[in-house]
Amino acid sequence: MNPSFSLKHMKYATLLFLIPFSIWAQKPSQDSLNIVKELAPVTVLSSRIPQKENQLPVSVTTIGKARLQIGQTKLSLFDALNTVPGVFAMNSENFAQDLRISIRGFGARAAFGIRGLKIVLDGVPESTPDGTAKLGNIDVGLIERVEVLKGATAGIYGNASGGVISLNTESMPSKPYAEISSTFGSYGLKRYQVKFGSSWGAWSVLGSVSRLESTGYRQKSALERNLLNLKIGFRPSEKTKLSLLSTYIDSPKAEDPGGLTIEEVNKDRTQARKANVDYNTTESFNQLRNALILDQKLGEKSAVNARVF
Repeated sequence: MNPSFSLKHMKYATLLFLIPFSIWAQKPSQDSLNIVKELAPVTVLSSRIPQKENQLPVSVTTIGKARLQIGQTKLSLFDALNTVPGVFAMNSENFAQDLRISIRGFGARAAFGIRGLKIVLDGVPESTPDGTAKLGNIDVGLIERVEVLKGATAGIYGNASGGVISLNTESMPSKPYAEISSTFGSYGLKRYQVKFGSSWGAWSVLGSVSRLESTGYRQKSALERNLLNLKIGFRPSEKTKLSLLSTYIDSPKAEDPGGLTIEEVNKDRTQARKANVDYNTTESFNQLRNALILDQKLGEKSAVNARVF
């Protein structure tokens, strides 16, 4: 390379950058500058004391009714929770082992179900004393809001080292209504739901009846599940609110096809594990849950919340 040639071109390049340029841009429209939309603040209820989301010392993600119900199959919370940062969900199609969830790694070692996380429905713990929980017992079609608290929350919720998933059912209706929905899919998938509600005076009621059934994609993966939810509210005064929650689950059949080796998958991925067929691995249960909740305001900055379940 000729040194004089390089220096010559460097001089020309320097002079080129020193030449001033004039740039004209389109003048922005005044109408576009006046488009301002204010978003309503997000208030987190699962922190015991309602606070704004940006004032909490933990990471919180909220999921609204539109994300949970509109255009969704409402078979499980998998579709909604799997989009939350730090949350990993799997086993959405195995209703015998139920949905497995981990938050930032907590709960990943659970063989089935949920462990190390706290599940709360309308303030009532869904987790058992040993720390396990199942989300298959919850009717997604009745859930209005989900709050995911990520981080150490044991000081608030006890056995919740990995985080909390707080679910809230729909609010009491101000006028009578009824809603019927259905979902159909391949492999015999059918889901029916009837929701109803009304209010009169100090009383209000909200209920839901749903049925889910499927023959399953794989052998021995059939499912039958019935859910009944009833929520009765009584407000004798502006400062006092009493709620009765009742849930009945009847699951006569939830088959588990088990895992397969890669050779078995290549041969027939729809087959069930031989041991599961021999031992007839199936889950069947029914459960009744009741809870009584009292909300009493004592003043502008004080209140009492009591739950019996």
